[in-house]
Amino acid sequence: MPSLISIIVISEDRALAETLGQASACSFPEATFRQFLCANEAKTYLKEVNKESINLVLLDINMQDSANELNFLAFLRARDEMQQVPVVILTVAQLPCDVVASYAFSAASFTFKPFSVNDWKTYLSLCKQTYFP
Repeated sequence: MPSLISIIVISEDRALAETLGQASACSFPEATFRQFLCANEAKTYLKEVNKESINLVLLDINMQDSANELNFLAFLRARDEMQQVPVVILTVAQLPCDVVASYAFSAASFTFKPFSVNDWKTYLSLCKQTYFP
């Protein structure tokens, strides 16, 4: 497992960065998070950085423009350097069309978005076990 694991988070939940920091302190201390409030911000960032340093993407698709978030997933999969990076879909509503579209673009997992810090601790611990054993 890499000593530092870089996780990109796309979610318009402004409090999420603080929640992830608190939750990961004990359940996934190797993780570093960079949050973007929309997919376009993340696209711009990914065009400018070394994409090989990104280890995981958490993508919230229940945002104002969920179609744009799924387009972001297609954008990632169109780039060779991002083909093997797991993308975990976060949702508050499991719409069948979103599930199908997510897996069509090779999402690693489609999950319900945790809300409390304790739920995030459990969630991040499971992400660590699953993607970075």
